[in-house]
Amino acid sequence: MMDIIFIETKEGIKNFFFLTELNSTFELNPLHKILIKKFRPKIVVRKELLFKLKSITPYVSDKLSIKKETFIFDSLFIPFELPSLKKEKILVNKGKIVGLFLKKGEIKAPFGFEKFKKFETQEIKGIFIGNFYEIPYLIGELVEAVLRFDRNFKKSGRNLYIKKGKLPKGVYINTEDGPVVIEEFSKILPPVTLKGPLYIGNDVHLFRTFIKESFLMDVLRLGGEIDTSLFYGYSNKAHEGYVGHSVVGKWVNLGALTTTSDLKNTYSEIRVYISKNKRINTGKIKLGAFISDHVQTGIGTLLSSGTVIMPFCNLYGGLLFKNFIEPFTWWGPEGKEEYNPSKAIEVAEKMMKRRNMEMEEEYKRLIKKFYKDVAV
Repeated sequence: MMDIIFIETKEGIKNFFFLTELNSTFELNPLHKILIKKFRPKIVVRKELLFKLKSITPYVSDKLSIKKETFIFDSLFIPFELPSLKKEKILVNKGKIVGLFLKKGEIKAPFGFEKFKKFETQEIKGIFIGNFYEIPYLIGELVEAVLRFDRNFKKSGRNLYIKKGKLPKGVYINTEDGPVVIEEFSKILPPVTLKGPLYIGNDVHLFRTFIKESFLMDVLRLGGEIDTSLFYGYSNKAHEGYVGHSVVGKWVNLGALTTTSDLKNTYSEIRVYISKNKRINTGKIKLGAFISDHVQTGIGTLLSSGTVIMPFCNLYGGLLFKNFIEPFTWWGPEGKEEYNPSKAIEVAEKMMKRRNMEMEEEYKRLIKKFYKDVAV
């Protein structure tokens, strides 16, 4: 049987920079748990992140020897097929390199495809998440991909698929523009309106909310309006406020009336930071905020179009924040203060305990290392 490997790439780590200090790019693939069940792959990630993957798969390492025919995929690629190949080839999706078909060799994370460009190319079907700001525009494809791989959903109406539970009273669902796919109905406080394409994971509580065209992963508390956004899980947005065309990391708490702008008054293209010192034009006129792990906002916080917020930030005072928000910072009416890493870890531990989780020592070391790296 052929081996299948998903590996972190240098390019993927760079292109998701605001999330990859604390996460492997495989964790940032919204379908990573489904891919594990479907392909039983080996996962190759940076050594310092091995502990995070061991809870979901035993087949994880930071390097591997290839000794037989193997498909090696970028962790941010979702393959729809495994073509029959005899020669070693580089795999391409819509003009972008997404993997290799290799018979022998040594691989290590983070990986680069550069030295294999002499190989013949083979087009392969699937979804490639090349940059973080492309995610809102891939929501529909990601929802359809869930149904492609997971056949355990029960059809409960036109374009409505539910794995566990029944449609509660006070929930209105519109599937005219795409499917609504629900792992389970957890706690619901009506009225709730859901519009496809939409995926809702496990243990997601919904409070007086309107959600459309979004991908919502596990353990979320959501209210207000959510539009064309990805929530990675373990985060709270339980109150009124608008989040649109955005990406929200893990362990985020958005205070009441926190609102993102996702369209400029001039209808001009939105620029985003792709590193601390580099900003580009995305070519898109609708983009919201990109919020990393362990970010907290106070009541009435406003986020301008294209804002990138790094890990361990606390924004308060009902102000408008924009551009690039540095990690380990508090921002309020009096300006910026440094967020002491020990205090940041203490607060994060409290939040995790609210979801019956203990912070691992490896994770604490990862946070401290990240703080030292950015403090230099």
